[in-house]
Amino acid sequence: RAAVAAGALYLGEPETGLMKMVGDSLEEVPGGRQFVGESRPVILPYDEGRILVGTRAGGLFLADGRSVSRFPTEVDNWLQTMDLYRGALLPDGTIALTSTGGGMVVIDRQGRLRQRLDASTGLGDTLYFVHPDTQGALWVGFEGGIARVETPSPVSVLDQMSGLADGSVSFIHRHAGTLYVATSRGVYFLEASSGVPRPGMPDTAI
Repeated sequence: RAAVAAGALYLGEPETGLMKMVGDSLEEVPGGRQFVGESRPVILPYDEGRILVGTRAGGLFLADGRSVSRFPTEVDNWLQTMDLYRGALLPDGTIALTSTGGGMVVIDRQGRLRQRLDASTGLGDTLYFVHPDTQGALWVGFEGGIARVETPSPVSVLDQMSGLADGSVSFIHRHAGTLYVATSRGVYFLEASSGVPRPGMPDTAI
């Protein structure tokens, strides 16, 4: 699978690793042999001097033409278990990554999770293609159709799928930057790094 990034053509070859087109021939990218066995890496521009390389087993990496280094993220476990398939750089600088097992995630340039869309949000878990349009939305290809996704979505739903126990919500309050939800099953707070409600009551009551 070939991709253009930073003005050059890159290709992942299972036998030789990550290659770059130089003139009329392919040359090995320094450090690219660690991608031997990766038949379809996701290759995206990252900044002026680096490209982002996504793999199914090892997660994300940054290559600067001299070496390759790991790019740790909050979605490393998702990357290594959900079969990464495609990716796209979005106009706001965030990165959309699709999989054939766990839908799609959007991360920022520091690797923090910004959005996750999958079967629980109505999109599906097997997504083969993603491409941003000129209006800032994402077109996603899946088995049997396509979908247009607004990101960031104007609506967020937090329910059982995202960790909030089934029960009637009686009170919602934001205190000291944290969102709290009181339900008939207990009190929850929104964990900012993951966007998932967690049970429990921190020291400061509401």
